[in-house]
Amino acid sequence: MKKYAIVNAFLIGSLFLYACDDGTENPQEGGTDNNLEEEQELPEDDEENNVDDEPTELEGEGLTEESDLDTKEASSDEEEAVSETVYLYYTENIEESDAQRYKEHTTIYAAAEDELYWAAIHTWASDPDHKVGDVLVSHEVEVDYVSENDGVAEVSFSEELYDIDFHLPLNDDFQQQVGLIMMDFGYESTQILVEGEEIDGPLFIGDQISDRPFRLHEDRKEEYEELNS
Repeated sequence: MKKYAIVNAFLIGSLFLYACDDGTENPQEGGTDNNLEEEQELPEDDEENNVDDEPTELEGEGLTEESDLDTKEASSDEEEAVSETVYLYYTENIEESDAQRYKEHTTIYAAAEDELYWAAIHTWASDPDHKVGDVLVSHEVEVDYVSENDGVAEVSFSEELYDIDFHLPLNDDFQQQVGLIMMDFGYESTQILVEGEEIDGPLFIGDQISDRPFRLHEDRKEEYEELNS
């Protein structure tokens, strides 16, 4: 009997230990699962932070490159531009016949040397503060081109020039001032054209504006008082 009692006690104890082991969680295994989840979440946070940071750096680099390009282009334009200082000739914009004639030292800028002539005549013709310029602007006369032809400076205006009621001394001032400006560029002879063609001389009262190349004497420059001299 004692033998059976010992065997039964052994069986009961074994069953008890088995039940205890089966109901207990393994803390090491649970901790490993939690660590894996945390490790998987951390790279996602890092990637999001990197994505947010990268565009800022790229945009900054782009702006710097664009600014550098703009600066280089502006510097290049300044280096390529040409200039020359010449006299522009004007008549005071008043009705009196004794209106003052004056000349003004003006620096002309252009993209190329052969465009300086056009830029000078355009500056003069588009200034409504003097008599001839006021008439040209009000009639929307444009300077077509200024070029050299066999040593003669050809200055071509738009067809609106024919709409002007030329009269003395307006026509004389117009022709003279164009010729004097071109003299400052070294041309002894100048011809005024309309749309690239010889002007119809009879349209101009007094026939003061020649339809052929004309020359002016150097003394004509002395008839103009230097402004702010």
